[in-house]
Amino acid sequence: MLSIAIEMANRGSPESLAVYYVHRMERGTVVGIAHGQDVPAGTMPVGSVRFVLDAFHAQGLPEPPVIHYPKPLRSFCFMGRRVARMSLAEARRKALAQPLWCKADGHEKPFPPGTPLDLDPELPDELPVWAAPPVTFLSEWRFYIAQQRILFSERYDPYGVEEAPRPDLEMVTAMLSQPRWALDAPAGYSLDVGVLANGRTVLVEVNDGWALGFYGRMSLEHCRMYRDLLVQRYLELRDAPDTGGGRAGGRP
Repeated sequence: MLSIAIEMANRGSPESLAVYYVHRMERGTVVGIAHGQDVPAGTMPVGSVRFVLDAFHAQGLPEPPVIHYPKPLRSFCFMGRRVARMSLAEARRKALAQPLWCKADGHEKPFPPGTPLDLDPELPDELPVWAAPPVTFLSEWRFYIAQQRILFSERYDPYGVEEAPRPDLEMVTAMLSQPRWALDAPAGYSLDVGVLANGRTVLVEVNDGWALGFYGRMSLEHCRMYRDLLVQRYLELRDAPDTGGGRAGGRP
């Protein structure tokens, strides 16, 4: 059974507790480690993005690509809005003429998502961002996916309307079935989807399974599926040829 290293600074997080809970029940090895660069080779790191990336570097693994908006799923059919990658300077210019929302591109986020004109003016102009017209979500849900199969889903928006509609499963299935994405998708990841004010289900973003937030009930079933998703993605990265992170390799 694969050994797991939990970041000490995040040992009380839902992600760490879920993995520890099920892995110890199955008599697996779980250790607490302060720094990612100290995670032994062949041990799966669980913790913050920086902790996991430091562990990958120490283990000689390539940094996984950023796949928040993979090209096969970036169509208006799935997104319900036009999303484009650009510099922060360009986003600020566009925001002078039309409402715009943006979020940082990359694994680590130097600012929270928001309108470009409200961001810290000290942020560098060349910072890459994803920008789109603002939309209103009635609810947002995370679908946990392993080998293109839905394991479970949980609502994660903290301020959504309680009686808001659930996502259209047919649309989620259509995203999973998109031919190019079905081939390129990583072994484990999440599809974050939202229901718009007009009732349409659209993609919020994709989150890779090597450092994935855990939402919802701390049930044994969900904890085990979540742990297994992380393991499948880690093994894919560990055992893949040096092509930039297994499947979903390369920037979208």
